[in-house]
Amino acid sequence: MKKILSLFLSLATAFWVFFTYAQNPSNYNTVSLCNLDLNRTATKLSSTELATVSPAFKGFVWNNGDNETDKFRPQGITDITLGCRKFIAVSWYGRSSENYENRGARISFADISDMNNIKYRHVLLVDENYNTFNNIHAGGLFYKDDTLYIPDTRSGSNKRIYGFSMSDIKRVPSSDQSSFYNYGYIVKRVVTHHLPIQASTISYDWDSDEMLVATFDKLCTTGCTFNSATTFSWFKPNQVNGSSPYHQNFFDKAQGMASIDNPWNSNKKLIWMASSWGRNNPSHIYATNYDRSPNNTQGQTVNTGNLHYTAYQFPPGLENLHFEQDKSTLWTLTEFTPNEGTGNNRFVFAFNVNDLLPPGQNPDEYTVTDLCDLSLNRTATQLDSTVLASISSAAKKGFVWNNSDNSTLKYRPKGIAKTDLNCRDYVAVSWYGRSDENYENRGARVSFVDVSDEENIKYRHVLLVDEAYKTFENIHVGALMIKGDTLFLPDTRSSSNKRMYAFDLNDIKRVPNAGLENYYNYRYILKRVATIDLPINASTLSYDWDTEEMVGGTFKKQCDTSCTFNENSTVFWSSINNLSAGAPYHSSFFDKIQGMASMENLLIPDEKIIWTSTSFGRNNPSKLYASSYDINPNISPGQQIDTVEIDYNTFIYPPGLNDLYLEENKDTLWSLTEFGTNEGSNNNRYVFALGTDHILPPEPISVGVKENVPSEKVNIYPNPSNGSFTIEWDKVTTAKINIYNSIGERVKSLHIIQETTIQEISLSSGYYTVEIIDGSSILKKKLIID
Repeated sequence: MKKILSLFLSLATAFWVFFTYAQNPSNYNTVSLCNLDLNRTATKLSSTELATVSPAFKGFVWNNGDNETDKFRPQGITDITLGCRKFIAVSWYGRSSENYENRGARISFADISDMNNIKYRHVLLVDENYNTFNNIHAGGLFYKDDTLYIPDTRSGSNKRIYGFSMSDIKRVPSSDQSSFYNYGYIVKRVVTHHLPIQASTISYDWDSDEMLVATFDKLCTTGCTFNSATTFSWFKPNQVNGSSPYHQNFFDKAQGMASIDNPWNSNKKLIWMASSWGRNNPSHIYATNYDRSPNNTQGQTVNTGNLHYTAYQFPPGLENLHFEQDKSTLWTLTEFTPNEGTGNNRFVFAFNVNDLLPPGQNPDEYTVTDLCDLSLNRTATQLDSTVLASISSAAKKGFVWNNSDNSTLKYRPKGIAKTDLNCRDYVAVSWYGRSDENYENRGARVSFVDVSDEENIKYRHVLLVDEAYKTFENIHVGALMIKGDTLFLPDTRSSSNKRMYAFDLNDIKRVPNAGLENYYNYRYILKRVATIDLPINASTLSYDWDTEEMVGGTFKKQCDTSCTFNENSTVFWSSINNLSAGAPYHSSFFDKIQGMASMENLLIPDEKIIWTSTSFGRNNPSKLYASSYDINPNISPGQQIDTVEIDYNTFIYPPGLNDLYLEENKDTLWSLTEFGTNEGSNNNRYVFALGTDHILPPEPISVGVKENVPSEKVNIYPNPSNGSFTIEWDKVTTAKINIYNSIGERVKSLHIIQETTIQEISLSSGYYTVEIIDGSSILKKKLIID
């Protein structure tokens, strides 16, 4: 600028500088970025040029004059996206070696709306008195809410950043341009923020809505990775001061720094730091994963021994880093001219963030395995005959988890399925993370249990994730179903989530050590591949092998223990391909449905044998209902089930009976209990298989004389009866008999041992239900009185 008078008063240490302008700069015309006259042309980088800064996918180079000048060097970078134009803004500093330090800093606004036609303009930065920032380095740049920020990179006590209003760009009249080094536009500082550290670079963290600054310090030219003098700080501009917290001990020679939330681990930040020194030394971008908490003290030291990082190499002179607000595009630039070292150019270029991730942070690159090669790291124990008998007389085999999984309160097991492969026979069990233990953010996991050798049962937990590799927070995973290579589970969250998810069992991914913290230290993850709408909010899923249909039910609780049916319970049968929000379903079924399975009833055409498990609470016995029902016509949503017409037997089980899975051979029904050893008296998390021939529904009413009595079955004859009839079964034990009329009123109670003849009793004509209670089994038969 032209100085017309300088007066030094050495005794008072005062200094005045006076300038002359044709008019007061505050009265210059104001222009917006949309109307900024762009007078220079940049060139889009060719594929060959991009290859030199791979994996960059786009960029540009300045015109020859700006690419080759030694008088200025480019440093900071930010994007400015407006309705009219999309800009990349770059800060430059005047070099003292060229006697240009008095020019301070300028900003290039490059319009990249059309990468094939890039225009730009330099704008000079000035302070409130329209003086340049002598000898400032302008090592970073950031734009937000109409304000452009740069750090004061000068040494000493200048720990601060400056803001410039983009709505107050001044057009310098030609008569005054010589006062501003022939720049046609200037922009004035409007705000100053004091910092806890000397900022060399600046960027913005869009996730935490904070600025991020870092300090450049050089420990050595090429061989050092970390430097204890490197400091950095996140802060909100209006809340920062010299006492604000900062971190120290990070990568050496920090030229740029950018951060976003780790999308796979909300407790951590993904951080990129550009590091460079000298025109002949390669630059690096270090990508790492860092937990910045508690972020409340000055000098919080980074333990670099725990940092997993990747060093990406680039040409010399890499500078500032900047994320666009979409957090997928990361911009940077190089500072050296073609005259400064072989192959140097002043390129401005952008990456897709997925191409520059820290180690272990790109799940798409994880090694894929399948169930045959899954490494099993835990041991379950086979159930002995005593334990099986305590569960049910129908239980024929099973296992219990290791002590940790049997007792943990952080997870509960819910769903069950089975798949037999050439390599192994698996039982799969789903678990959900409990919110009362603050584990809901872990979502769901599936335990794959190899039961090929019942004396050597091994298993592994696999974490379930969505397409973005995030967990299913607060999901209940009340069921599990496997068909072919696909695992299905329902979304049991709020009533609007009437859907189920599919997972490809051939796409289990092995998490490397560097990624374990993102997945709560699970070694394997399984990604959702499809979402299927359902007609109901399913709590349970299974498969009907006879009709090749999926079976689902909804958990609804009318009362804790005494209710059999619930008009709000819903169930459906549908092929997987025909499932939709509008698919048929039935209303009014058993209360507290935890699991369902079905098959064709060979004794009654058109009816299904349906097993329904019900339970609630860690101290209440569970029930398994075996019923027979004709689901047809099964053509519309909300078909009402006439529960009076349902014949069922009831079998008693320990608390917490859950999902059911019928094997394809239909002679084995799998289930499990959810409560661990720390929940209620004598509870254990058992997984067991039941013989279906021991848990059948009542036989159809037989009219006539005595028939052959199947094993452990009840026969009533004659039926119809005139009031005298015989109840026969082959057990020696005493059983209690209750007789109910058609409206559910108990009209008679007595005890029997094996064959018992009931003499004529006073019963009016009609339909009756005879209930036989024998320990853990409740059998029911229909009786007709003429």
